[in-house]
Amino acid sequence: ETTVRQEREPLEEVTRELMGIEVIDQIVPSGIPSPMMLLLMGDPGSAKRELCLEFAARTLARHRRVVYVALEESPEEIRASLSAIGVDLTRLEILRNLLVIDCYSPQIGMISKEEISADPNNLSELSIAVSKALPAGNKVQGIFVLDPLDTLILKRGLTSSLELIRTLRGKTKIAKFDFIATLNRQAFHTVILAAAQESVDGVFEMKVQEEPTGLMRYLRVPKLRGASHHTAWVGYDLHFKVLARTTPEKE
Repeated sequence: ETTVRQEREPLEEVTRELMGIEVIDQIVPSGIPSPMMLLLMGDPGSAKRELCLEFAARTLARHRRVVYVALEESPEEIRASLSAIGVDLTRLEILRNLLVIDCYSPQIGMISKEEISADPNNLSELSIAVSKALPAGNKVQGIFVLDPLDTLILKRGLTSSLELIRTLRGKTKIAKFDFIATLNRQAFHTVILAAAQESVDGVFEMKVQEEPTGLMRYLRVPKLRGASHHTAWVGYDLHFKVLARTTPEKE
């Protein structure tokens, strides 16, 4: 049966809010603590990026800032994806509520058109770019998205990437930003996946499974500091509505 767990290690000075995403609010009924660092770890096709965009859209709707580090998609593609789910970008970018750090153009040898860009091969440069993008504040400011963490691990290795993650985690916490990173769970050994999970406050694990009715997507929360949460797999569609609940299972 589905259980509800309370992670023992508390978070300091947190606020809690429901996200307005049906499957997330069902799994974490008390609301996700903030500021928080979350790892969206899933299979290819499990819609990790789409869930990131859902988090971003709802943050922007609350008049908060989104800082999006673009590693595998161009800034134009990210903006197009946000527009496709109903986000009006014109006013948001005038207000600087959406800021894209372009790490995509330097990788393909193009000059970036963005206000802030960084070469992901140079982790110090990327860290400085993040500092420029994060405002100081004494209340919850928004979310910081790193999509995907895979790129950094493949380019710079696990140790250097996790050191950067710890640094960025500190910066986002000071700025009162939630930190969301994505990771392909099929691309790395279980030792690497375990190290990445150990470095964050919460893990949303996502998988794709072949069933008689077709492909099904499932999500669970194996770890979330400071909040009660259900641990069973929950089925969802690409609009992140709840489709079904399953019992806990072994991978």
